[in-house]
Amino acid sequence: MRAYVCDTCGKVVLCADNDVFGEVAGICTLRYGKVRHDVDLCEECVEELLKAVRNVKGENVG
Repeated sequence: MRAYVCDTCGKVVLCADNDVFGEVAGICTLRYGKVRHDVDLCEECVEELLKAVRNVKGENVG
């Protein structure tokens, strides 16, 4: 088993070693910058981030 932790809220997601990261685990990785920076976020935090970036209020972003 592997444990992935959301860098924003601290939610821990467990998945089997053979699960495909990002598809089954429920953790998304944001990569940015010339020097690669990774931020692991759970699905709820990704949705909140997208709402903030797109300035959307009270809607599902997908």
